[in-house]
Amino acid sequence: PEPLAKLYTRSFFRATWLLTGMDAGFLTAMEIRPKWLRDMLSIVFSLYFIAFPDHAEETVRKFRANATVRMMRVSWEKAKNPYLRAVTFWDRAFVGIRKEILIPRPNLPSASSFNQTELKPVKALLLFSGTKEELSRATRVIIQFPGGGFITMDPKCHEDYLSMWAKQTKIPIVSIDYGKAPEFPYPWALEECFDAYRSIVESNGEVIGLEGWYKNDSNGRPLHPKTAIKIVLEGDSAGGNLVVGVVIKCLEARDIRIPAPCAVMLLYPCLSFDMACWMPSNELNLIRAESSKSLRTLIDAKSKLNLDSPLAHTEAPRSINVLTDKVDRSRSWYKFWESKIPKVKPSIPTSLSMTSRMSYFTDKLIAPELLRAMAMLYLGQSPNAPDFEQDYFLSPIVAPDEILARFPKTFLLCGEKDPFVDDTVVFAGRLRDAKTKAHKEWERLRQRVTESTNSNPNITSIKSRNPSLPPQINTERSDTDEELEEVENSDSSKDEEEITGKQPLPFIINNEELSHHLFARNPDKMVRVKILEGMSHAILQMTGLMLESRQATHLTGSWFLEMFYNTDAENRQNRLNVPENEALTDFMINEIQEIDSANGVTSRNSTSSLNRVNSTASMTGMLQTPLTTAMHIGGYYPLHGASSSQDHTTVLARSQNQKNAASAGKNEVNSGKWQKISTRKVPDVFDIEKKRLDEVQETTLMERRRAEMASNSGLY
Repeated sequence: PEPLAKLYTRSFFRATWLLTGMDAGFLTAMEIRPKWLRDMLSIVFSLYFIAFPDHAEETVRKFRANATVRMMRVSWEKAKNPYLRAVTFWDRAFVGIRKEILIPRPNLPSASSFNQTELKPVKALLLFSGTKEELSRATRVIIQFPGGGFITMDPKCHEDYLSMWAKQTKIPIVSIDYGKAPEFPYPWALEECFDAYRSIVESNGEVIGLEGWYKNDSNGRPLHPKTAIKIVLEGDSAGGNLVVGVVIKCLEARDIRIPAPCAVMLLYPCLSFDMACWMPSNELNLIRAESSKSLRTLIDAKSKLNLDSPLAHTEAPRSINVLTDKVDRSRSWYKFWESKIPKVKPSIPTSLSMTSRMSYFTDKLIAPELLRAMAMLYLGQSPNAPDFEQDYFLSPIVAPDEILARFPKTFLLCGEKDPFVDDTVVFAGRLRDAKTKAHKEWERLRQRVTESTNSNPNITSIKSRNPSLPPQINTERSDTDEELEEVENSDSSKDEEEITGKQPLPFIINNEELSHHLFARNPDKMVRVKILEGMSHAILQMTGLMLESRQATHLTGSWFLEMFYNTDAENRQNRLNVPENEALTDFMINEIQEIDSANGVTSRNSTSSLNRVNSTASMTGMLQTPLTTAMHIGGYYPLHGASSSQDHTTVLARSQNQKNAASAGKNEVNSGKWQKISTRKVPDVFDIEKKRLDEVQETTLMERRRAEMASNSGLY
């Protein structure tokens, strides 16, 4: 048998045999003109090479030795051949809506590295298993960034499994057709994907056919505001790199609030451009931890002590079931006569462990020549000099812990023999470690607040004030302000440092915000990794070649439903719909950094979070006064007790003088200038804000007076 056959499962090896034959056939016919003849002869030549696999291997090897952009696009875009599409017609599930759309750029442009280039609307493919009316009422959206080495493969090349997802989930899927290198080098694709995401979020889906921020009647007239849509980002291979980059851009955006998606799915992502051969010790430790959680055979892959050759690979099972995790390890008939090789207990050595890119350099799908060509084409003409150690938009695997701790729920899937499997496992390990640290800091802060509350009940009323109240339109002092000032100045209000013996917290903490904070969630439930034994790259693009691909497609479709369901459950549990307090998050992250610094631990690429809010003093000022911002993008509604019917429909961008006033702890809303960047205008939005704020203040005052009356009467 073929020496590399045992590297993969039987079905995957058969799929690579067919793909290699088709690659040889399509590449041989690449220069034939006209197109109709080239398309027909590509199929004819493919049948020949499938019958003679050795000849096919040699032909593909020669083409890859001198890889060109045209060669890679012809090889990876076979699905666009009209004859092949006709044969695989039944692999694409029927959906009611399947059309190409244009997504306009945001009205307020994002920062771009291509200032001299015209920013045209973003092309995309929309798939939805329903009618146009059902699409307009949709409240959930899946945005997909397709892979293709940043060089090739538009959404039509991924149409098979995308249509299966659309039919299984009944959720609109938008696949972004971003610009490919070398015509559009790094970071064009990242910036284009971010703009497409921004436009969908800021219009609440109106740019893709949803109702937007208004619920419409039968005549299309707006009735009342709608809640923000929920979005899950998905990307495979190079698309996974772009997904992580877009999430990081959302987390770092401060002048304009861009909420991150509610969840992220990464399928065999490329998260590092480091072509090193040997793995550093810190990444080996992460793989040890993740291997104990997900796949024991991943340890065998990093250990060469139990093999008869230092270049040999662990033998793959005959078949696997992606849905049930059952593995068939029965031996073939001819292997019963093979001499058994004594094996050492599997363990990852402390040194001399090769990276997956080096370990699987014989991979039939991602050859080293292609990796080198893709990197050079993607980065060669970039306006920014690539920095592989510091640029976490290019290599997200080096992102600092303070960013990874704020990541949304992340699910990852990859093949065991994939050259990018290290990226998947190491990134998952770093995510889990960062979130574990953040969760421990959250527990320490909760304990600290509890101790302060138990020591002095009067602090409770102050601590429970919501720092995320909307801006006060009327700058006159209210009765509520005077009441709170009296409590703060009363003899019964003791300083926290005097009570607990600890330094007081620099700001007021809302108990509801703290209990529903992102860091309160279980880190193990926020990160999930699944490694498929005996599989390599591009698993989901083989739905017509092997059963495991269809199983993986069904599994990932169920992940989408689980992500949206869990998000809905969390929102129902959080009845106040309190958004994440950025300053509270920054405070906990800086506490983590101080602890790490005291223990001699340095976070990779760590940059102080206080750089984003200028100083501790400015952060304190922002928290002790109502936030002077009304950014209502994608569900960030800073209203205490806001219901779904009270959500806003306008996106407001704060000017620089407003930002400076906020950082100084001032309440100068009327002096600031606001710029509308929504697709619709909402009249009297500030009157609505003022009315709701007055209601909140009146309710707070009434509750405080009832409590005082009850206390005086001895009821408590």
